[in-house]
Amino acid sequence: MPADWTELLADASGLTDVYSTVPALDRCKLHYLHFDERGTSATLGLTTGDMPDHPLPEWEAKPFNSLTFYLVCEEIAEVALNGWELPAPTLELTPAAAGVSVVAEGGGSSLRFTAESVRVGRMRTTLVSETAV
Repeated sequence: MPADWTELLADASGLTDVYSTVPALDRCKLHYLHFDERGTSATLGLTTGDMPDHPLPEWEAKPFNSLTFYLVCEEIAEVALNGWELPAPTLELTPAAAGVSVVAEGGGSSLRFTAESVRVGRMRTTLVSETAV
C-alpha cells in the first residue's frame, strides 16, 4: 500500500493544494455515502478536524474548524453493503487489480467495492460546535 493514500487517487489536487501533508484516512470521519442511481459511481463524504495549512482565500473569510471533502468513486463493481450505523466505519483504500479497493468496516457496518478510479470532489469548511457529538 502506498505511504500516502492520495497516491491511489486519479486526482487528489483539491486536497494536495490545501495540505502539505494530507490527513490519514483514520483521522477522517466517514459520514456520507451516496450511490448514483444513473450510473456506476459512489460518493463518500469525509470530515476531518485536521486543518489545512494552505486554506483557500474564500475559507478565511469566516472561522472554521472542520474540513469536509468528498471522494467520487467511478465505475464501481462488486459492491457489498451490510448495515450502516453510527459511528460510521473507518475507511481504507488499497490498490486492486481493477483500480482501487474501497473498504469501510466498523461497529455494525461494512462496505466493500472496487472502483476503476477515485478522485476528490467538492470540499468545504464548517465551524463545528465543540460540544457536538
